[in-house]
Order: sequence, then structure tokens, then C-alpha cells
Amino acid sequence: MSKPIIFPTGITCVFGSSGSGKSTLTRDKLLPQINGPQMIVIDPTHPDPNAHTSARDAASAMYEGQRKVVLRSMDPEQAVPLIYAAWARCCKDNPVYLVCDEASEYLDHAATQKYKSLQTIAQTARHKRLGWAILSQSAVNIAPKIRKQSRSTFWMRMQDHLDIKLAKERIGHKLGAQSIDDFTTGQFIQHPTVTPSEATNDWQRPASAGSY
Repeated sequence: MSKPIIFPTGITCVFGSSGSGKSTLTRDKLLPQINGPQMIVIDPTHPDPNAHTSARDAASAMYEGQRKVVLRSMDPEQAVPLIYAAWARCCKDNPVYLVCDEASEYLDHAATQKYKSLQTIAQTARHKRLGWAILSQSAVNIAPKIRKQSRSTFWMRMQDHLDIKLAKERIGHKLGAQSIDDFTTGQFIQHPTVTPSEATNDWQRPASAGSY
């Protein structure tokens, strides 16, 4: 496996079934690369004792300048408003990195139909300098309008036949004779890969005129 490197802005997806190691990969290898931005985490099982259970409280903590804010919920009525608040908060002088775990519960097709702003956020995240990690046990259950905006995706062990089919379509040329449902815990294929210079240059590039 190549060394995992991510862009600090835009969407990064991590897909893998339960026990595949996606949370460990994200916590230990991906997020340590993000230095500086305010961190907003949506995770229904996060152990942070200061985690919030409502978007209103989490957004208030974010605007008060708390460097890491956790929302312990996967209710779309709570998760989506906080995603919007993080996107609105993000600017040149206050970059934000958003982490959405169990994302298929609130970033599926139904969510994008109900919350039209999600598509706009996905399309403009990179230009607004919002970083956004999307973790899900299922790739196909993430709305295509969001999933297709991913700048780089980590494919880990998948078990659902529709997810396996999608993985083959996206990374079949990298799988060779191996099947993604046989991956060991922690094993992944990143596609496309990101070089250190690309990640550095991405952070240093000017933000778009309308992003701050």
C-alpha cells in the first residue's frame, strides 16, 4: 500500500464495511495531516465527553472559536444544519475541516433531495477551502452528487455486492486478481493518489474570490 496522503481542501471519501479499519485509518493516518483548520466532527459514537447532541449547540461552540467540535448524532435534522454551518463558517482566515462518520445515514440521495444545499456545498467545498472527510460503510448509499465530488477515495474491505461492483468500476485496474471483499483490516487502495507536493500546493493556492 502507498502512503496515504490527502488534500486539505475538498472532499475525501473513506469507504469500508464494519471492521475494515476506516475509522483507524482516518484517525491515525489522515487527520494528523490536517494542521490548523477548525475541526468539526459528526460521529454518532464519538467518545468525546464534551460532544454535543444538537446542531444548534455544536454550531454555537464552533462560532465561539472552539477548535474541535463534536456532534454525536446521525440524525439528518441535526447533521445537515451543522454541515451547512461549517461551510458558511469556513473562510480564508478560518479554514474548517469537517469529518462525517456513518455518513450514509444523512448524506444519501434522499438527503440531497430534501436539503438542496448539500449539492452546493459538495461542489464548492474545495474553492471555499473547506476540507471534508466522508466515512461510510457503503459507497453506493452516499448520494452520487456528493460522492462524485471526491478528490480522492480510500477503498477498504467491502461486502455488499453493489459496493463491490462500484469498487470494481472505479479501481478494478488497481485490484488485479484480488477481490476487495478479501482485503485485510486496514488494507486500502487510494484512487487517485495524492503526492506531498500536490497536498502542499493545494493549501497554498489562493482561495476563490467568493469564499471569504
